Amino acid sequence: MKIHVFDKVKWHFPDGKNCLDLNHALRHFKQLIHWLRKNELLNTYGKEIAAVGIDVEFSITSEMLTNTANQVLMAKYDDWLKTVRYEEISDFSILDVALAEIR
Repeated sequence: MKIHVFDKVKWHFPDGKNCLDLNHALRHFKQLIHWLRKNELLNTYGKEIAAVGIDVEFSITSEMLTNTANQVLMAKYDDWLKTVRYEEISDFSILDVALAEIR
């Protein structure tokens, strides 16, 4: 099975655009992990990885996620990412709708 990398902290900072600093990039991922946990979309491995902590080397991969989570992120992650404003709390409505449709 090929592992899909949805996102990496370093793709946002320092390599990304419009991300103010590393703290904003980390906050983005912490919000995403919170959403995944809240919706029970992390598998056991994903929970273990998230518990280690989020740093500049952190990434979201298909091997961390449930089948449902992979379907949601494959379908809508890029669309959701376009709505992210690093200085604001993320709006997960795009992912919420996709999740409701899959479930």
